[in-house]
Amino acid sequence: MIEQFFRGDYMPHGHCYLWQPHILWTHVVSDLLIATAYFSIPLALILFVRKRRDIGYHNVFLLFSLFILFCGITHLFGIWTIWQGVYGYHGIAKGVTALVSITTAFYLYKLLPELLKVPTISQYEGIKSQYGFSKRENRLLTSLLEGHTQTKWMLDSLPLSFILANKNGDILFVNEHFIKEFGSPVDKLGSLISATNQEYEQVIQTSAAALELDETVNFIADVKTENSSKSVEIILNKKEYEGEVQLLLTLKDLKEVVSLKQQLVEKNARFERAISATNDGIWDWNILTGKQVWTPKFYDLIGLSKTCEASYENWFNHIHPTYRERVQQAVDLHLKTGVKYEIEYLGRNSVGEYGWFLTRGSSIHDDNGVPIMMSGSLRYIDEHKKAQTLLDERTQFLEALYMGANHGIWVVEYIDDDFIYTTYNNTALEWTGITLEQIINKKLSQLSFFPDKVKAHLYERYSACIQQATPLEYVEYIPFAGKAKWFKTSLYPVSSNHLIGSAVDITTEKNTQQQLAENHNFLESLLDSSVCGFYIYNLETQQNERINKTYTELLGYELEDFSKDVDLLEKFHPDDRASVLAHMDAIMQTQGNEKYYLEYRFKHKKGYWVWCYSVDSVLERDDQGRPKRMLGTFVDVSDKNAFLNKLKASNEYLEQFAFIASHDLQEPLRKISAFSESIYQRLQSQFKSDPDSEFELERLQFAAKRLSKMIEDLLKLSRINTNSLSIETVEFREILAPVLEGLELVIERVNARIHCNNDGQKINVDVGLFSQVMQNLIGNSIKFSKPNSVPEINIEIENFESFVRITLSDNGIGLDQTHAQRIFDPFKRLHSREKYEGSGIGLAIVAQIIKVHNAHIHCESVENEGTHFVIELPKEL
Repeated sequence: MIEQFFRGDYMPHGHCYLWQPHILWTHVVSDLLIATAYFSIPLALILFVRKRRDIGYHNVFLLFSLFILFCGITHLFGIWTIWQGVYGYHGIAKGVTALVSITTAFYLYKLLPELLKVPTISQYEGIKSQYGFSKRENRLLTSLLEGHTQTKWMLDSLPLSFILANKNGDILFVNEHFIKEFGSPVDKLGSLISATNQEYEQVIQTSAAALELDETVNFIADVKTENSSKSVEIILNKKEYEGEVQLLLTLKDLKEVVSLKQQLVEKNARFERAISATNDGIWDWNILTGKQVWTPKFYDLIGLSKTCEASYENWFNHIHPTYRERVQQAVDLHLKTGVKYEIEYLGRNSVGEYGWFLTRGSSIHDDNGVPIMMSGSLRYIDEHKKAQTLLDERTQFLEALYMGANHGIWVVEYIDDDFIYTTYNNTALEWTGITLEQIINKKLSQLSFFPDKVKAHLYERYSACIQQATPLEYVEYIPFAGKAKWFKTSLYPVSSNHLIGSAVDITTEKNTQQQLAENHNFLESLLDSSVCGFYIYNLETQQNERINKTYTELLGYELEDFSKDVDLLEKFHPDDRASVLAHMDAIMQTQGNEKYYLEYRFKHKKGYWVWCYSVDSVLERDDQGRPKRMLGTFVDVSDKNAFLNKLKASNEYLEQFAFIASHDLQEPLRKISAFSESIYQRLQSQFKSDPDSEFELERLQFAAKRLSKMIEDLLKLSRINTNSLSIETVEFREILAPVLEGLELVIERVNARIHCNNDGQKINVDVGLFSQVMQNLIGNSIKFSKPNSVPEINIEIENFESFVRITLSDNGIGLDQTHAQRIFDPFKRLHSREKYEGSGIGLAIVAQIIKVHNAHIHCESVENEGTHFVIELPKEL
């Protein structure tokens, strides 16, 4: 329903005007002018409120501004719907306008009694004028009291209260107005009058002793008699009359002043409540003194404690550094030119995170045009900003979707038992291969480019939609411009004689369906011809739903055979069932489409066991994301396993043979070494006369030792396999330390320096074998060091997600990179035995140990610069 509400493909209002320009543009221009007027009125109200902040009732002005603004927006939507049927958005605009309008009406009636109580300007000026007049009259009467005997009559005639007292505070005279207002006074001035200010209370109690003659003071006091108690304004004059000091007091009833004050207090309270209720923070800035005043909401918005000073610097520091220059420029521009100050920026919010703020304000200037005060508001608009961004993106998306639509759209009108085309879009024209003039305002029966059979088909469909008054959707096959196309057509009746049609070209989809059918048949043939068995397993019913021909050939079963089985697990070998269940549990726990591998024995239909190697993955999941169907393929590995068993027996035989052969070869070598050593000792006295004999015997002993070492290394190499591994998790230093200790004499002899970083890294290795690797590599780095140079060996260990990289670097003689791979082959030497001794099997042993750890090693070297051996050791074997 929401999708229908926001659709834009309804019939636009322009159709109602029959697209007559004089009617259409009359509405467009009128709506545009009305909208312009409606938009200008809120601006005038805002300017008025900013200029006359003393009036108050800003909410009324705000509601009237919003009401008039939304009225203008509905007129703009009226223009839009002439060309586009976006009635959902138009309805929303009207709904918002209605909500704001009714809110304004209720609020206005609610405030009406209160608004009627507000004094007019003339009333206020009258009170002010009367008050000023009373003061002037008071001074005049005071001066006349000293020189005229008729003062009493004049004082009694005035609507003011007068008291005459002597220097001791005794009341000598009160006029009739005083008696009417307060009743008979007491005898003492200090008992009658109580000043609200301590200073003036002292003046009353001391009978103005501290005042100079002819000095006048003005203050507020309470007058208390037996009949009444009132607050008055008192003007006290200290005069001398006929040598006596007299005190003349003029009393002004402050009832009206108090009433106005109370109204002002109430208005101020309402203003403060309005400020508290709004989401805006209010600020006031005295530009001359630099002092600022913030409302509590302002502090909350920018995340500052209310104990912090309200200053321009504290506010400016909350702005994101990227926006500070821009905000400062806006402030300076406003103060310099008076241009409207309103800017959005990023700043820290109440929780210390950056969000969007809107600040606006205006300034007051002196007579010379210099700004002296600036006030404004701050609003947190982060959610509005994000919503506006999202709305803009969606609007752009909908516009792009509408402009790029590949649907054919048309409108027909039912008149005189025929259908007339009134709208036909470009996509439909392109399909039909005609121009707009060939179809607009033409009857269906008159269209010559449609075959009679097509026209009869269209007439039948259009008539059914009009008569049933319900939308129709169907697939049709229509030849356009000599080329047949498939369409998915929708017809929507919009009145008793109008309907809107839309169509999507599904020719490609139809062709694709045909191709899919062909591909399906091809895949069926391909699967049946595959060397792999294929099956789809339902994890809920625990039965195969589909198998291919190869499956039947390898295991003998047809699909019908499995439908009779209650438990497919019985087909698996008893020794393999635990691994099969674990395999299935792993698949049920997977969240993706990972492949799982398993080797097992499955009973052939004829009763014998077949070794299978399968690859399984999740094919389909249910609504909760749980695996529902599993796709699997397998191959018959019975022959491979038989061959591996034979190979394993052969390897065991070869290992036994190598051990026996090495043992049998070592025995004669030990005798050769022993007898040659004995001969060497017996003939030692003759070597001086026959040095060739000494040389030949030494070479014989060296060859026997080298052959013995070579046999030992060959035996080690033959015994390195995965079956002999004993994997442990150790820190690298636990392997390196014993190796360095074993090579201690060699290291000290050449003063070699060995460094290792991150030696606390844990690795999973066979400690004995990996110690052999490090011993061989470090020993080679020392052996192949440069003459007259201190060997430096650096071991760098890096930790990655799935492996640990160990890089051993030296500064030795290096080698040609073209030989970097050959050095791991047995008996491959790059130097003569006379120059560098060794069996030629050390690096072959290293390579074999690395291989059985499922790791990798390679060599990077530059002649005369050094060599790097890089080992990548998996974390899990």
